[in-house]
Amino acid sequence: MKKFIYKISVFITLFIIFNYVFVWFYETPLRQEIKQGRYVKQIKWHDIHQNKNFYDLIILGSSRAYCSYNPVIIDSITNLHSYNMGTGSQNITETYYMLKEIFKDQKPKYVIYEIFLPSFKKTPDYFHVFTNAKFMSSSSKYDMLFNGFGKESMVNILLPALKYIPYLKNNLSDIFKPENQILDNTKWIKGYAYSNKIADALSISKFPPISNFYNTKVSPEWIENKIKSLIKICQKNNAKLILVRAPYPPARLAKTPNDTVHKYFDKISQKHKIPFYDFNYQSKSTYENTDFQDKLHMNYSGASKVSKQLGLFIINH
Repeated sequence: MKKFIYKISVFITLFIIFNYVFVWFYETPLRQEIKQGRYVKQIKWHDIHQNKNFYDLIILGSSRAYCSYNPVIIDSITNLHSYNMGTGSQNITETYYMLKEIFKDQKPKYVIYEIFLPSFKKTPDYFHVFTNAKFMSSSSKYDMLFNGFGKESMVNILLPALKYIPYLKNNLSDIFKPENQILDNTKWIKGYAYSNKIADALSISKFPPISNFYNTKVSPEWIENKIKSLIKICQKNNAKLILVRAPYPPARLAKTPNDTVHKYFDKISQKHKIPFYDFNYQSKSTYENTDFQDKLHMNYSGASKVSKQLGLFIINH
């Protein structure tokens, strides 16, 4: 029995060591990006930490947030100083702890949260969680990993290669493309990803219905609890929380006759008395399929339109 336990212990130890060796080699391109100061999350957190008490408006959410809202346009309308802290596959729990960290250095009047249903999945994309945590303060990092994600994050700390499993279905090299290469011809402006790429007719014809409660596994109760946590932390820090939803390509909306997400958040916003602005329905004729680079992300043309609308919404409400 002792021999068996010894062998199991040796195997587990070697497996953990293998994980760390594998990840060390595999993350060489990522380390190079960070060393050169070019990694997007690194730049975003540097701006938040260094420009203390400067930003009046913070934008949070997934890549749909950082491809949609241009702070330069928003600021030109509102006379505010805004910053886009949207990050790839940002989970709602991740958002909460990011906001908690942001409030240490900033005193925003407004917090804009971009609604994207997959962001409310209980299991996040740990690659993005850990790369975000890398640039947060030590206390905030451990607060998020241990209090926010608990046992799952500890397993990912012990076996760091696990966070790459979701990417095995795609080209593994995509993991290490810096976020400014998600799309060609992209540049970053105050956290916003400017791209001039336009979706072609063939890809537009293949766009699927948008994410909804029928095709995305999320719990409505879980969502409401998470929104309530955002409301509380914003109230505690004297910031106004505004929920928004960036446009989807008209081709996708046409395939989604029952938009359950819009109905749900409209109800939630009224219940908790917080603004919710869904750009898909405020002016349906404003957006065209050519305002998008793909099925999810806006290009500079679409972002210009929606950023103007967001700026006007803020000054009018």
